[in-house]
Amino acid sequence: MDILRQIRSECPHAPSLLVLSIVSSVPAYFVLRYMRYKANKALKKKVVDNYWYKPVHFSVDNYNCKLHIYKSRPCQQTCAYFDFQRIVEFVKTARYTLCLCICLLTSQEIQDALILIHERGVKVRIIVDKTMAENKAARIRHLQAAGLTVKTQKSSDEVIHHKFCYADENSLMKRKMFFGTLNLTIQGMTGNWDSLIFTDNPYLIGQYHKVFEDLWKITEEY
Repeated sequence: MDILRQIRSECPHAPSLLVLSIVSSVPAYFVLRYMRYKANKALKKKVVDNYWYKPVHFSVDNYNCKLHIYKSRPCQQTCAYFDFQRIVEFVKTARYTLCLCICLLTSQEIQDALILIHERGVKVRIIVDKTMAENKAARIRHLQAAGLTVKTQKSSDEVIHHKFCYADENSLMKRKMFFGTLNLTIQGMTGNWDSLIFTDNPYLIGQYHKVFEDLWKITEEY
């Protein structure tokens, strides 16, 4: 009490300021508490959507499957041939558009599938890494001779390291994409540890579509 009297004598408005400070802090306290509650609720909420996702994994365990891919003779249910054919069918079933951004493309069967859908009227656009395009197995000139547009970055000092592909992005029923770490090479499917995710999630497709369009503007024809 003596301390309070002393405060009053030295600062007559101190008690009022103290009460005002306490009162003004009450709303802030409840606001922060509510925000914390909402954040915790969001973290606990399970995200559910109606889109499909298919992860595919490749490993060195499939090394002996290289000939199975070339000869179209799978060895067993886990043979790399099946996952390779999943990619080929993804390309072949594109109906309106297909955009591929890849560091290295050497699979002849996938290249043939790209040419096939191009001849069928699908709008195909391809971006590859400039240095990797010099690889003879990439057969970029072969794709161009078939009428496909292939672009690379302008400088070899930069690297196109993306691995993604999407098709029919404007079709509600047919849109789809895959992305991951895999280059479209037989070596990558049978001699590396790599993975892909296939999905029809429109948000992911939209995000990669934006990346592709931005790259398409600043790259040049090979």
